This record gives sequence, C-alpha cells and structure tokens, in this order.
Amino acid sequence: LGEAAVQGMVDVDEQTFVTMFEPLGMGVTVARAVKAHVNEAMARCILALYRDAAQPQMVRLGERLVARGTSDGLVIIAENDRYAGPDGHHTDVAALIGASVARLAGVGHWWMCQDPVAGAEMLIAHWSR
Repeated sequence: LGEAAVQGMVDVDEQTFVTMFEPLGMGVTVARAVKAHVNEAMARCILALYRDAAQPQMVRLGERLVARGTSDGLVIIAENDRYAGPDGHHTDVAALIGASVARLAGVGHWWMCQDPVAGAEMLIAHWSR
C-alpha cells in the first residue's frame, strides 16, 4: 500500500497534486514547488521515513528522549494537524522531557505554509527564552 500511495504522488499531474494538497494547508505555490521534486527518490525517502517511525523504533526513541530530558525543547501542536496524532500525546511527551508546548490555532500539518508569521513568531519567542 505504501508503494502504491507514493507512486500515486509521483505519477499524478501537477494540477491534481495541487488540488489534493492545497486544501490541506500546503498552498498552491508551495504545492507546485513540492510537486516539481516528487520523484522516485523522494518516494523511497518517504517510505523509509514512515517505516523507520514504526514500532519498536519509536519506543526506543521515546526512551532516549525521556532519559535525556530537555529544558529547552519545544513541542509544536498545530490545532488541525490530522497526521500527528492526538495532541494529548504531544503534551504527555512535553511533560516527560520538560519541554515547552506551543499551540498554533487554525493551522494543520503545513502550519509553516499556512501562517508563516505566527510560526516565525512562535519560534523566535521560544529561542529568545
């Protein structure tokens, strides 16, 4: 299924790609720029990323994060991100590692495209602390 999904992203024409991703928050300009680079190599990278994020690797990564802890970390929660899982998971992780939480209202997975000013302000505020 993964191979078919990413191959579909490679094979689809630019306008269809834009039609698929623009409503999700990527925006027309960014979607066009992204589509220009969607190729077989990118498809392999997407599959590798998602497959490396499966269990038990994520458990091991979580254990390393908790053991290390961080007082300067930031967990970003985009209110409408349907891909990142429930925000309760994110706040739990933040509490476990001692990280701050930033909530971005009205944006999703591509929050940096949807509201770059709010995203930049959030990051600058965090880095200024």
